[in-house]
Amino acid sequence: MMRLSILSTLLIKTCLASEPSLIQYDPDASERQQETDAVAASIQNELRTHTTYGQTFELNHGPVPYPESLAESMIIQETLLFQSNANPDLGLIYGIAESFNITTVDDYDAMYAALEPVIPIPLTRDFSDEAFARDRLTLKGSRLRAVSWYERLDRRLRASPAYSVCGIRHVGKLKRWNRLFVEDLSFVGEYNDPAAPSKYAPSAKGYFCLARRTGKFMPLAIHLLDTDIIYYPSDSEDDWALAKMALNAASINVQQMDHFIETHLMLEPIRVELLRSVSDKHPVYKLLEHHFTQLFGNTPAGLIGLLSEGTTYDKTWGWGATGTLRFLQEKLPEASFAEGFDYRMNQAGLQYIPVYPYRDYGQMHWHALEKFLSSYLEPYYSSNLDLELDTELQSWASATCSVVKDFPCHFDCADDVVHTLTSLVFRVTVQHHVMNSDGTHHSISFPFSLPSLNHPLPASKGAEIDFMDYVVPRSELGNLLTLTAFFVRRIGPEVAILGTSYDNVDLGSLSLPAVEDHQKILALIEDEIDYREAHESHPFILMKPSRLPYYVWA
Repeated sequence: MMRLSILSTLLIKTCLASEPSLIQYDPDASERQQETDAVAASIQNELRTHTTYGQTFELNHGPVPYPESLAESMIIQETLLFQSNANPDLGLIYGIAESFNITTVDDYDAMYAALEPVIPIPLTRDFSDEAFARDRLTLKGSRLRAVSWYERLDRRLRASPAYSVCGIRHVGKLKRWNRLFVEDLSFVGEYNDPAAPSKYAPSAKGYFCLARRTGKFMPLAIHLLDTDIIYYPSDSEDDWALAKMALNAASINVQQMDHFIETHLMLEPIRVELLRSVSDKHPVYKLLEHHFTQLFGNTPAGLIGLLSEGTTYDKTWGWGATGTLRFLQEKLPEASFAEGFDYRMNQAGLQYIPVYPYRDYGQMHWHALEKFLSSYLEPYYSSNLDLELDTELQSWASATCSVVKDFPCHFDCADDVVHTLTSLVFRVTVQHHVMNSDGTHHSISFPFSLPSLNHPLPASKGAEIDFMDYVVPRSELGNLLTLTAFFVRRIGPEVAILGTSYDNVDLGSLSLPAVEDHQKILALIEDEIDYREAHESHPFILMKPSRLPYYVWA
């Protein structure tokens, strides 16, 4: 059995220096430069827009498919790859869903039982308080953070059942003792679609605490800002269930677009500048292009298939197409490359949560990647001077930092390169798969974890609630299930990271020891996740190496 303390020793923080440089003294440097110049003439970063419902929104910098350009051929090729990986069971899933007469929330049980042989039952089907809280530690935690000691809380939270849920009588003590956390989605209502007011995602804050005796992460309160009502687990069963349903709707809208920014829109301009600046013979190019496969095909597919007029996404997500595009237009310029997984885990106060699967398994992968990439780069940089003289890599950094906020403008030390590559590979593999891909399917389920509410929230507690009023309309049931199932792709040896990913790309003979060592570490991670999840009623296995595609899968 392996522990995080063992994995953490894999982190290497020293500048690499041992072997003669294989980049500085490349006799083919002139030819490489000519090839790179030719590529740069056929692809470049340009600010892109998307138009729907007669409105045009600015998005990210990225490749524009001019006729007969490299950008055009890559987008077409990668879009075809994207389509070829589609779930072959979508028609069957739609047919099964449409065959059921759904009139009560209990009717969904039979539907999911019929779907189980075709597609896994979503983890969010378990709507218990414990499972609802665990979702924030696995599938839905992109905006989770600790409540800081100086943060003012609503006075009404003093009425929360802090003692019965958390084992501590006062919310103030929970805050001071680093045991109070919030999923802050207070801005969500700003992006609802004014042209479709019957569906929406509410502005909400979900408060969670660590139980004193058990250390379990549990929900304490949900503040729905649209009605300014704070709900507690001690409220009526229906009131509390509706509050959880509302927080889920807000979370789903934000999580999916956080994913789109952090693992797609931010990475496309980075890849463009890599192509323009670095030769395809460079070890960094070989590695990143392996993981950047399909990246240029995803965004056009998402914009056309999701964020356009009349799509299933437009009809069933609270924000709809226009609200989502407003969010992207506003938030993308603020998105910082420096604030990735490692920054967030260290800066959001999440280290106080003792068992946090996304953090724990993510750190295993992060440290494994750091060790692998350090070993992979070691033969090429014997000193910082070698890195300084690597004009291709330095040109990539200089060009990219002008289009991606907080991307390093210069690499001073090999550790800088390792950290940058670790963040990039982590985003397109681990992070993407949890926030999207299989994570999308597991995050969304009828009737209580849906991307919109479809009935006004009650003005007070105690009102009669019919949950069927709030679910996505029956007419969109099959379409929404098919949409979420679309992100579940069949992962086989040819696409999994563990064991085969680097066997299918020529990284050079010098990489073999690093690759072999990395594969052994991934096998240990696989065993560790199996061990930790063995006792769970709903195991979270999305971060097992054997479940992770090596590129942005969907």
